[in-house]
Amino acid sequence: MVDAGGLRTCGIADTGDTYCWGEDFGADLVRITGSVRFTSLTLGGQHACGLTADGQAFCFGGNTEGQLGDGTFVSSTLTGPPVPVQTDLRFIAISAGEFHTCAVTADGEAWCWGRDDLGQLGDGDPRPGEAPDPAKKPLPSMVRPDNTFIRFSSISSGRFISCATTPKARAFCWGFGTGSASQTFSTHPVELGS
Repeated sequence: MVDAGGLRTCGIADTGDTYCWGEDFGADLVRITGSVRFTSLTLGGQHACGLTADGQAFCFGGNTEGQLGDGTFVSSTLTGPPVPVQTDLRFIAISAGEFHTCAVTADGEAWCWGRDDLGQLGDGDPRPGEAPDPAKKPLPSMVRPDNTFIRFSSISSGRFISCATTPKARAFCWGFGTGSASQTFSTHPVELGS
C-alpha cells in the first residue's frame, strides 16, 4: 500500500515495514523506525498516520496543531518512531488532512484531532452560549452530527475539510466548503446536496 501527501510519499512493504521518500527523505527509501507494523497508512501535510491490524492508530511527523493525537504539540521526526494516538478506541479507517486527522471506528463513530479553526474536527464546538472553541485539539474529539447518530464507514480529510460516507452511500462534510450553497464553514456534518 502507498500514499502521498505534501511533498513526500510512504508505503508499506509486504514485510510490514514502512518506507518513505521525497522531501525530508531524499530520493532513496527511508525505513520508518520502531516496531509498529501498519496495515493502512495516510499522509497529511507534514505528518503521517496508520492503523495496525488490531485498529490502533499511530502517527509521526509534525505536530504543531496536535495532529498526531498524542495529547501534545511536540513533533516527532518524520523517520519515526510512530507515537500512539491517546485513546482506547480502535479504528477501521483513518485519513490525515493538512493539519488534522480523522478516523472511523467499527461502530461507525468518527473521531478527529488537530487543527479546528474552521470546524474541520466536526465536533460541533462551539455551541451557542459556550466559550470560544480551542483552535487546536491534541486528543481525539467525537464528530457530532446535529440531533441524530450517523454511522460512517469511510473518511477523507483535506486542508480545511473532512468528509465521510455512510454504508448507504450518503456523504457528509464538515469544515470549510461543505458542498452547500455558501462558502462558509460548518462545525458539524452537513449532508452533501442538502
